Amino acid sequence: MRLALLALPLAPLTALADMVAVPSGLPVTLQETLWQGPDEVDGHWLRLRFVAPGLGTWESSILDMAHLCDTVALTLLAETGRTADVIMISLADRPSEFGQIDPDLVQFIEAFRPDDGICMLEDF
Repeated sequence: MRLALLALPLAPLTALADMVAVPSGLPVTLQETLWQGPDEVDGHWLRLRFVAPGLGTWESSILDMAHLCDTVALTLLAETGRTADVIMISLADRPSEFGQIDPDLVQFIEAFRPDDGICMLEDF
């Protein structure tokens, strides 16, 4: 089954994302918000795509992605009243088009599951 994508403009959330201080100290902006699903296996997905110029290694980025999930993704779910079974957080060194291959792009993607007000890292 194909997942339907729905991109939503979220001006207030974008402002929130611009103000979030991440553990690495990198400047982080929200590039895109995508809602997917439901699908019969994984349910509803929320994808938040962030840009962080100067992005380093996965090890230095995982804390940033977890923080963005806890602060931005969970805030978005609370503000919209929507639910997500899976939250995908991506962090890239520059903007890119979703689903397009770019061999020069540095990008890290992690899956989280909202659980009791925090994001739990999913094992995919």
